[in-house]
Amino acid sequence: MSVEIDSAEGVVALPFEEFEERVRRGLVPAHTKVRVEVLTGRRFVPAGELEFYHALADPSYVAFRRRLTTRAVPFVTAALVGLQVRIHLWSRVPEVSDMLVTHLTNWAPGALENGEIHRLWSYGFLHLDFTHLLLNMLFLCYFGYHLERGLGRWNLVAIYLFSVFCGALLSMEMSPGRPSLGASGGDFGLLAASVLFGWKFNDLIPRRSRRFYGWAVFVYPVVLLLLGWSSNQTVDNAGHLGGLLGGLAIAALLQPAGWTHHDADNRRVRRGTAVVMVAVAAAIWLRGPWFLHLSAWEDAEYGLTVEHPEYWDQGWSFTGDKGWRSPTETAWLVARTRRDRPMTLADAEEAFLDQLQVHGARVSVEATWDLEVAGSPARELTLTYTQLGSEGEMRALLIARGAFVHRLYLHYRADRAYRYRQLWERVKATLDLDVPVGLQLARAAARDYPRRPQILLSLGRAAALAGYPDEAAEALTTAHELARSDEQRSDIAVELLELYVDYGVWGTWKTVDALVHQHEDDLDVLVVAAAAYLRAGAEADAALALETAWRLAPGHFTVRRAYETLGFGVPSTPSEDEEGAW
Repeated sequence: MSVEIDSAEGVVALPFEEFEERVRRGLVPAHTKVRVEVLTGRRFVPAGELEFYHALADPSYVAFRRRLTTRAVPFVTAALVGLQVRIHLWSRVPEVSDMLVTHLTNWAPGALENGEIHRLWSYGFLHLDFTHLLLNMLFLCYFGYHLERGLGRWNLVAIYLFSVFCGALLSMEMSPGRPSLGASGGDFGLLAASVLFGWKFNDLIPRRSRRFYGWAVFVYPVVLLLLGWSSNQTVDNAGHLGGLLGGLAIAALLQPAGWTHHDADNRRVRRGTAVVMVAVAAAIWLRGPWFLHLSAWEDAEYGLTVEHPEYWDQGWSFTGDKGWRSPTETAWLVARTRRDRPMTLADAEEAFLDQLQVHGARVSVEATWDLEVAGSPARELTLTYTQLGSEGEMRALLIARGAFVHRLYLHYRADRAYRYRQLWERVKATLDLDVPVGLQLARAAARDYPRRPQILLSLGRAAALAGYPDEAAEALTTAHELARSDEQRSDIAVELLELYVDYGVWGTWKTVDALVHQHEDDLDVLVVAAAAYLRAGAEADAALALETAWRLAPGHFTVRRAYETLGFGVPSTPSEDEEGAW
């Protein structure tokens, strides 16, 4: 069975099933002339006179089409515009503008580090420039009004808030150190929703209303995005794109308000959207530092690699070290290496605490524990400190590796401790130690020239410095055997003795004694040998080595300092005719 419709284009015959569907969707008004041969014969009658028409016609579709063709007061759109205009006028009050920018803009450091999750929405209501306000409100009025008629008031609220929220998230992801404000994210969400609304319900939208939706307005978001990318320095394109994607996502799930068979679905979508926003905001509040982007920093000279928040700026901490400072000015991260003689962890800790106190901090060690990092002994500290009346907490990691003491520490305000402890765990996990570049180069040279004493001497020094004493001992011993000049052999002997003093490897008292007898007239060898004898427990031999050095160079600064450092009393200058001790 078919139904004939008398339209302006002529008589159109439709299968009865298609005619039923059109009636259900409100596409066949009651005054439309139709002919159903089994019911009306050859006469065309108004569709409203047919009994089955009233059973099929859905009042919600009819009401939907009527809303799109009649004027109505856009309460939600007017409220959104009015609120933002009033906030802008309030910002003209002295000092209010700074307060709004400081506390309400979308800013990753504030949200992720300080837990200020209200920024994810509040920025979408701020406009401190009149031109910016005017443009955003024009788009909000135009598209908000037509969407409010098409989708309903509460659906419009959900689209706007979710678009603002998504714009904030993408902006923090792509431009974390850059604050942003304005209703642009929400406007782009409304633009996207208007386009999608026109595509989804094109058959139901009256012809004269289609110019407000779908392809008719598709050009707006495309052109605005392109213009934004061409002026990237001043426009938050990430926020615009995030708002657009958020508007598309929620508009794809929503149906026009007033469709009784879809009202429950709309409520579920709005509630689900609210749950998603609350859940994401709660995750940021609880675990914000875990979402910070980290950037690698490498010091090849010392073989140290660690990551830091990428948008933190470099500056000088109160500890006297250069590090990275949070834009919130509540936290500092420092990674540095100190090159000195090999130190124990206890000595490294004492030196670190002394440095803090020298720079005016009153420090209290709350906890300390030893661990291992990349095969090197390390010690982690939890400190509290007071500096210039400000209370803070510090997490520090000290690593002893050869002649290097690597320091990594994060200090922050005491009231931010919960959040920055999370960041500390992330940063600490990225720390890595590699072979210093000096040792890498020395190894490469030794592979090319394995019989050259000077190159082996350089390898021994680099290996000893980097904390590879066995490798250093092997290289220096070979170099000493290959050396031809007395001066070169003396230089290598000094390095071997210092290696024994620092690490206790390479030899024993006998090997120290044998080496000293080979260079008994060399002042530098005798001075270092005294320290080596002490490490071997031969105090008398240490004193004898110093006496010999003193006779070789009475009153020499190096010998005098060795007497003082090793705990021997400095003798008076001997007479020139006294015989040597050996």
